[in-house]
Amino acid sequence: MSADPRYRLKMPDPEPNESESPCIGVCRIDGTQVDGEAVCVGCYRSLREIGEWSSASLAERIEFNRNARRRRPT
Repeated sequence: MSADPRYRLKMPDPEPNESESPCIGVCRIDGTQVDGEAVCVGCYRSLREIGEWSSASLAERIEFNRNARRRRPT
């Protein structure tokens, strides 16, 4: 017996682990700017954040992810 779709709850998408890369494979800088910084239209990290990702500390990666989430359009 399947559940009645009228009573199915829409669960929010989970937040990614804050230390994991937010890259979704859509790497494009097309002039999109947020707060005066050019950002990737896929992950919303700045060019600086993308360039520093591999050597960034855990705290810096968390900060980069929080910045990217803040830049995403709602």
